[in-house]
Amino acid sequence: MHFNLLHIFIGLFLCFRTILAAADFYKVLGVSKDASEADIKKSYRQLTKQWHPDKNPGDEEAQEKFIEINKANEVLSDPERRKIYDAYGEEGLNGQPRGGPGGGGFPGGGFGFDPFADIFENMFGGRRRQNAVRRGPSIEQVAQIDLASFYTGGIMEVEFPVKRICHICHGKGYNPKYSEDKAIHSCPICGGVGFRVLEHMIAPGFRQQMRIPCDACGGRGRSIKHRCPHCKGERVAEVREKFTVEVPAGAPQDFRVTFSGKSDEIPGLEAGDIVIILQEAGEQNGWIRKGNDLYRKETISYQQALLGNWKKRITKLDGSFFEIKRSSGEVIHPGQTDRVKNQGMPIYNTQKGKTTSAFGNAFIEWEVRFPKKLKGKFLKDLNNLFSKYEDTDEL
Repeated sequence: MHFNLLHIFIGLFLCFRTILAAADFYKVLGVSKDASEADIKKSYRQLTKQWHPDKNPGDEEAQEKFIEINKANEVLSDPERRKIYDAYGEEGLNGQPRGGPGGGGFPGGGFGFDPFADIFENMFGGRRRQNAVRRGPSIEQVAQIDLASFYTGGIMEVEFPVKRICHICHGKGYNPKYSEDKAIHSCPICGGVGFRVLEHMIAPGFRQQMRIPCDACGGRGRSIKHRCPHCKGERVAEVREKFTVEVPAGAPQDFRVTFSGKSDEIPGLEAGDIVIILQEAGEQNGWIRKGNDLYRKETISYQQALLGNWKKRITKLDGSFFEIKRSSGEVIHPGQTDRVKNQGMPIYNTQKGKTTSAFGNAFIEWEVRFPKKLKGKFLKDLNNLFSKYEDTDEL
């Protein structure tokens, strides 16, 4: 009887805890629990733009919000992890370390004491990774390169601002001339841990303990009195770094190159990735790209359009050329487009991750340059010529 009653109370508690935990990440991203992957992705992009540290320099709250948004997205964007989170809450995610002392703002702090965790880990054979390293957010950077570089491929360098652990204070945030005891002041309310423990009775004989951020210090636990002169207490400083990018010939628009562990550094977290997205800078030497094909406009005289009998060299993006010609009497109409096979972009196989030997097509749209006005003997002779042949099949 007592054993069954215990199970009932534990089950009710877990359901209550699951509902609270599951709603947390959805609330962070501002979506409902039944939100689609597209809704989650859209909300995540909007929030990261709003709270990105680069747009909120020196704002600790924005940095913490940015980390929280990325953490929520890491779980909800992964179908398997989202399923576990919906069923068991954050504690049910494998590899999510449970919080300990340290306090928000100085990594190592956490929230969510679970008095039943050990019981259920023993019942179901669960195992925690106490020392799992949390990963910081990844960053996407857009680099615009010219169309010729997409055509030929090659190695190029792009430069972006990134945040690195301050080399003066080594990520501590305070002036190294002072000792930590003198430079850092602990919150007198929470004792420097960044949270307070609240206890609630959920059933006779059962109490739930919850850790909530300390409202006196905003969950930071400690404040810096003597800030580092270089990073101003931020523990990280912005630097510009060069990244060597290998562009394969024919790489598609929005081609992504990932640099693992090169994202912004955050003390206590493993750095995420920088993903460089390559985009075309626009038209180049008259060429524009549409998929694997290239398009351009060429101008010819009205004599060439009517009489034919000419050759024209078209310069390609790599400096070489191909030739287009017209036989005598072959007429070109304004706006007429010719397709030239195998003179487009090199074709990149995205599945195999390499450039093939095939090429797309080139499309040439003809523009005819007409005189502004016909007059004199030329106009008279032209009228006589058209009058002479208007009833024949030779026109």
